[in-house]
This record gives sequence, structure tokens and C-alpha cells, in this order.
Amino acid sequence: MAELIYSNGPLPSRVLSRGRTSRRRPLRAGIGIVLALVCAGPRTVDAQAPPFSGSPTPVASRPVTAFNAVDRPQLYRQSVADPSSTILRSARAEAAVPDIDPLAVTPAMASFLAERITPNMQRETRLRKLQEAIFDPEDGLGITYGTHGTFTAAETFERATGNCLSFTLLFVSLARHLGFVTHFVEVDEVTGWSQQGDVSFNHWHMFAEVEMANGVVQVDFLPWSERQYRARRRIEEPRMRAHFYNNVGAQRLTLHRDDPSGAIAYFHKALDLDPTFTPARLNLAVAQRRAGETLEAEANLLGILRQEPGSSQAATNLANLYSALGRASEADRWIKKRDRFLKQNPFHHYRLGLRALKDDQPEQARGHFRRAIARQVDEATFHQHLAEAYFRLGRFAKAGASLRRALDFTEDPERIRAIEQALSKIERRSGGA
Repeated sequence: MAELIYSNGPLPSRVLSRGRTSRRRPLRAGIGIVLALVCAGPRTVDAQAPPFSGSPTPVASRPVTAFNAVDRPQLYRQSVADPSSTILRSARAEAAVPDIDPLAVTPAMASFLAERITPNMQRETRLRKLQEAIFDPEDGLGITYGTHGTFTAAETFERATGNCLSFTLLFVSLARHLGFVTHFVEVDEVTGWSQQGDVSFNHWHMFAEVEMANGVVQVDFLPWSERQYRARRRIEEPRMRAHFYNNVGAQRLTLHRDDPSGAIAYFHKALDLDPTFTPARLNLAVAQRRAGETLEAEANLLGILRQEPGSSQAATNLANLYSALGRASEADRWIKKRDRFLKQNPFHHYRLGLRALKDDQPEQARGHFRRAIARQVDEATFHQHLAEAYFRLGRFAKAGASLRRALDFTEDPERIRAIEQALSKIERRSGGA
């Protein structure tokens, strides 16, 4: 079985960013090793593609390899009154983790802004000029989406490339230097995935919001067609920094194949910043298991499952751990629990549908989206992707009906416009049928 890893991690190469103004409104909340990273990445937009939102793009990452065994655990800092919240820290001698300010503005960055944006410009003009300075390839950075890792704002400025977290750090750093009030927004759902060997990577996403007089402007690497997030929330800087260290740790786990201590140290650093950050705890358990710290890995996975009983990722990794230890009956029990979790989770069926669309299997996708809708009928995204499956099958009337159903479950003006545009394209394609 594969293991699962979480991250804002590397994705394909083209960058698309659009700032959108919106009213302030409340934000709604596989098999094998899973690692978690921040960044689900943008896709190149095909003008000939169907008039629907794009599917998250799978990405390639290097596999995690086995490491040496270590000594007994120490208790990690967190409340010991609740055993599920007691994180077991690795006893392995840790590599030093520097205190990094991912938002630091260098003199070169300040000069870059001063040459292009003056204090007497109106706020709207200054924000537009900032976006142009970041993306213009001739008179600006010409920043592009890269798969080479997570970088600080200063590193992203020098490289002119980075993933979604790197870009968001750069944008927020420059915007705050210009006096804008900005926020980090975490997309609290898996927005992409990949698999290499026995390791699966689940990817989250992050973008920025800017406070303006007439509302909030979203600045995001993803085009609107892919920014139909179900669950998102503003986060404070400790959690943002936890994302940063978690990403670096996951990268070290895949790149430094013979030494897990650096990755473990970065996961510890992430949990120092935010002990509630489950992706870092999940990744720590992966690193501990690969380092031979099976007691610590088991305790951390069981702790996650006590706090989040429906975590299929933790159940998957725990089953994998028990299987590797020869505890077949326990592994089988957790595999069955995981399968029950997934069967009742509408977003599991939704993700299977997205994979089927990517694999050009619209009939299979149709079945998955219908199962997702049967479990949660009021999710507009399910109906939109069901419409895409119908469209690819040439069933235009069904596609139109699914899009009209999606309109029943959204009040987002931009999503409504996108659905209406898709309906118009379907009507033209089907001759108004």
C-alpha cells in the first residue's frame, strides 16, 4: 500500500492569477502513505476545453524511502490532559531548523517597488501596479509557477518562480510593504493529488486577500474556473508559517532520501507554531515510521483519529503501518474503517469523479458525481462537474439540467456568471436544444 503525504506542494508550470472583488461573507468551513503540502496548481487553460471548471491537476513527486531506527520518544509540547492531543516527538537528534521570516522584504524588493509605485497613486492604482509588477515579463518579475519547491518571499522574488505558497508569501510581503491590509486564506480541502511509487501526495492551496474600500480583492494563482473552493478560511501568521515549515519538511522527506532528521525537525517546527495543524502531525508520523520510530508514528496516527475519527488519511497510514509490522488483523480492521469513512464521504466520490474526468472516462465520472450528490445534494460543485461529464458524453440536455441545478445551490455571483456562461455555450453547441 502507498503512504499519503500532505503539502501545498509542487504542481505544473503555468501561472494564472486574477484579483476578484467580493463582498465580505462568512467562509465555509487512496491508499498508502499520505503526505500533505500546500499548493494545488494551476492548469494551462485550453480555449477548446468544455465550458466547465477544471479538475485539479495531478503532479509528480519523488518517493519517500526507508530510514534507520532510533530511540524512545519524548512528549511533544501540547496538552497532556487529552491523550489524543499529545504529540509524540521524535527522539532522533534533530538537524538545526533556522528561524526564517518568509515575509522579509529585502532592499532589492523595496527598490523594485519604489521604481514602479509611488505613494501619491490611488489605492486601486497601486494594487493594479503591484500585480503588473509581479506578472509583467517585460517591466516586472514575470513570475511563473514552478515545481521546484517552497520559497520565502525574498527567494521567490529572486527566482521569479514558485508554488502557490511561495507566490502568496511574495504578494503579501510586497503588498504589506505598500501599506495594504492583507490576509492569508487556506483552502481547507484537498485540491490536488499525485502518486509516485508507494507515496501519495495530497495538496492543499493558499491565496491572499486584500482589504479595499469597496470589499475584498482575492489574488490567486488559479484561474476562476479552478477556484471553486468548498471550504476556505483566513488564517493567522503562525499557521501560515506552519504551512511553510511543513512544506519544507515534506520536500526534505522526498529529496534527502537517506536522512529523515531534517524533515522531522521541520515538522516539529511546524507543530511548535501550531500544535493543531493536523497535516504536519500526519507527515511527522510518516517520517517517524520511515525512521523506524513505529511507536511514535502509531501514537500520533491514533491521536489524529481520536480527534478526527473520519480521517481516511490517518486510517490509511495506520493500516499501512500495521501491515508493515505484520499485524494483519489490525491492518485489516483499519482498512475496513477507512473504506467505511470513504464510502460515506461525498467528497471522496467527488475526487474519484475528478480523476475519471482527467483520465477521459466521463461515464465513470458521471457515476461518481451522482454518488456524491446522493450523499450531499446541496453542493453546487458536484452538479457542475456532473454537467461536465454529461457534456463529454454528448448529453447536452442533461448537462444543462445539471448546471441549472447547480444554480439552486450557490449565491456566489462569480460562480453564477460562470454557470450561466457555460449554459450559453451548451445551448450554442446543441443548437438551442
